[in-house]
Amino acid sequence: MTEKDIAKVIEQFVFAARQTRIAGFTGLQLHAAHGYLFSQFLSPLANRRTDRWGGSLENRARLLVTILSSIRKAVGKDFPIGIKLNSSDFQKGGFTHAECVELVKILNNTSLDLLELSGGSLEQPKQAGASLKDEGQDGRRESTIKREAYFIEYAKEIREVAKMPIMVTGNFRTAAGMISVLEEGELDIIGIGRPIIADPSSPAKLLAGELKSMPSPERNIEMLHLLQWFSMQLERLGDGLEPDLSLSGPEADKIFRKLEKQYTLQLLKHRGVSPLKTVMTSLKSKYFKS
Repeated sequence: MTEKDIAKVIEQFVFAARQTRIAGFTGLQLHAAHGYLFSQFLSPLANRRTDRWGGSLENRARLLVTILSSIRKAVGKDFPIGIKLNSSDFQKGGFTHAECVELVKILNNTSLDLLELSGGSLEQPKQAGASLKDEGQDGRRESTIKREAYFIEYAKEIREVAKMPIMVTGNFRTAAGMISVLEEGELDIIGIGRPIIADPSSPAKLLAGELKSMPSPERNIEMLHLLQWFSMQLERLGDGLEPDLSLSGPEADKIFRKLEKQYTLQLLKHRGVSPLKTVMTSLKSKYFKS
């Protein structure tokens, strides 16, 4: 990315944040985990730049901090901003837990309202409880593996230096497990994702004592179909329908691929780009380099 490219990205994030507030949302979160753009800049494994956007942790964090500051100016002081951040990439040579602690110290001097901790990426899906390669120096400890939720041990250490509230999302299912980490001061906020997608009323049922544990449909779905399965449930919820828990992983994958193709073609058409031209340009750049 050139300096011009980076300036454009900053502009796009600010535009999206402003539109979020105009649309009626009451806050936003920047996704700086799981191998997405901010996560790539933070990772010394992905970020090999030698300019002011790479090298030291301060430089690798510059894009995230700059965009956070720019968004704050655009949306005002009364609009909450959160960040989802890897407690570690769990990859050899990647963004480490020690660097995360140091980054939180930098974020203490910003206007950040909430820090959500996660970990891993699509290459190393620790957020789904899986590991596909060498976890590097931050491999999960036995004490962490035995606990209900992911990343708790890492969150506890980060909370000791953080000035903003700390949240963890990932495998919380029981009221006892949630109450325990809150009472022990390891977290400030519990995040719940997949159970709500499978049953939007499950937190209320849990609090009312109607459930002992919130649903875990992912246990019956192959890991490579998880994204597709939950995406299709979100599509149903967006259409005002109930989740379809009978949907299989392969079925979800088939529908998901069809929808993604449809959305991509619509986007290209909206931008006035010929899909065929796009494919040919991609092939030329890949196979006919001068």
